[in-house]
Amino acid sequence: MSFFNSSFEKTMSKGLTTVQPVEVEYVLIPAMLILIISFLFYPAQYFKYILIGAILLPLSQKPAQAQLDKMKEGKNLTKEQLKKEKEEIELLNKLMTKHKKGLVSKKEKMKMAELLTKNENDEMANMIYSENKNVLSPKDRSNYAYSLIKEKKAAEAIQILSELQLESETNSKIDDELKKIIRQNMLLALKKDKQQKEEKKKEEEEKKKQEQQKNKKGGS
Repeated sequence: MSFFNSSFEKTMSKGLTTVQPVEVEYVLIPAMLILIISFLFYPAQYFKYILIGAILLPLSQKPAQAQLDKMKEGKNLTKEQLKKEKEEIELLNKLMTKHKKGLVSKKEKMKMAELLTKNENDEMANMIYSENKNVLSPKDRSNYAYSLIKEKKAAEAIQILSELQLESETNSKIDDELKKIIRQNMLLALKKDKQQKEEKKKEEEEKKKQEQQKNKKGGS
């Protein structure tokens, strides 16, 4: 569950702002209890849905004002920006509560995934997007790609964005504003993909170097 301590990154895509993640104690302990009980008493095919509910349940119960106070730290927000972010936090809490009761619609589920991405809960957002990937709108697919980038899955994001760029030539649902966002996300994905490949290469070289030193010591 890496999203509990995910690093913050300046938003590169229009409409995707960042707020502070919720504290782990509000999430981890209740979630683990629910998962243990569900593992013992529920069929395996329902486990993934229980997993989502287990994570969303404690998140939905943290007061919006407490999240807002954390969000304000170190940020210079105007009254309008503060009002908007407060409304988004309240909406996310509301949607989480509806999801817990099984009353959330597809449209609301996509909005919840978008807000989870803004709240740095990228892994949770990607679980929702992945469960609905065959019925995502172009905008939702772009948001999905952005969330994948933030979860260090740039290669997957590039594939989605490449498909969207091809579709944008004939799909009237992809307007100029969305085309711009897709281009921005693609540039970010390419940049992150390059960084991730360089990091992987560096790690492999370091590992190889350590193995060589170990073998050298063993042979002496």
